[in-house]
Amino acid sequence: MWRIGLIILIFISQGAQADKNNAAAASGQMQFQGEVIADTCIIDDGNQYLTVDMGQASNSKFKQAGDDSDPVMFSLNFRHCSPNVSRNMVVAFRGVADKQNPDLLAIETGDNDARGIGIALFDDKGNLIPINTGKLVVKPEYAGPLTVNLTARYRSTTDNVSGGIANAQAWFLFTYQ
Repeated sequence: MWRIGLIILIFISQGAQADKNNAAAASGQMQFQGEVIADTCIIDDGNQYLTVDMGQASNSKFKQAGDDSDPVMFSLNFRHCSPNVSRNMVVAFRGVADKQNPDLLAIETGDNDARGIGIALFDDKGNLIPINTGKLVVKPEYAGPLTVNLTARYRSTTDNVSGGIANAQAWFLFTYQ
């Protein structure tokens, strides 16, 4: 029995010595800041990696800078929305801007890529949403799913559009302001 007591005493004394040998470095303070938003929306799982098929457009359709292709409609879908949301919900689009027209999304560049066009994004009323600077305010009118209808068009940035692959990549951000 005295052996068990001796073993316990050894462990306790070693633990006390370990605490004496530790040096304390400079300490600091942390603050946690945030907010809980009432009645938010959630991006639908199928829209987190969305591909918009722009189809084919003839370069003869673009006679001068500012000419548009036919519209391609697409939607962003949200779920669990409520008209009681306590903040403005905003959708913004980010990507590489076209050098000739920074309101447009730039087409990827490579040997076989189209030249002289970018992609313009529009809200459901036909208003241009400039890439990187434009914001689309979204307000649910009823509880449940919410669909945001949008349109994309190729838009010429020069008077001479060359044919080729016309792909681009953008990110959308859904925030509360």
